[in-house]
Amino acid sequence: DLPAAPRVPKRARSGVRAVNSTGRVLLLEDDPSLREVLAATFELEGLHVDGYDSSLPEDVHAYDAALIDLNLSHRSGLELTAELYKRGFRGVLHLMSGGEAPESVRSLPEMSFLRKPFDPLEAARIIRKSIDKKRRSAVDSRAL
Repeated sequence: DLPAAPRVPKRARSGVRAVNSTGRVLLLEDDPSLREVLAATFELEGLHVDGYDSSLPEDVHAYDAALIDLNLSHRSGLELTAELYKRGFRGVLHLMSGGEAPESVRSLPEMSFLRKPFDPLEAARIIRKSIDKKRRSAVDSRAL
């Protein structure tokens, strides 16, 4: 018989305790290696990630944030962004690309642009911070 392992909270690689339900992120990236690295890093930082190549899942309203590559192989990231909002997405939008952000993207409210290559841990922090901010503003507006 072996003694039961003590219950110790899981810790992410950054040293921060991984917390369940800190946010659900939709990741649209056609490079499978980058998609896997980002998803694994975000998961370690307590974010639940669903990654897709260049298609949207049915339940887009269930996501707190989306990280979308502007230059996908099968579709434009901007087209997917428009479809995402049309289908009921109310989360925070984050776009990424290896090039500069188009002018139309820079003017979008509540959006960040990540230029590749970027630090996946920093991206996770940016996304988590945007989710927390959106949740706080929703709570504040309900309190009024």
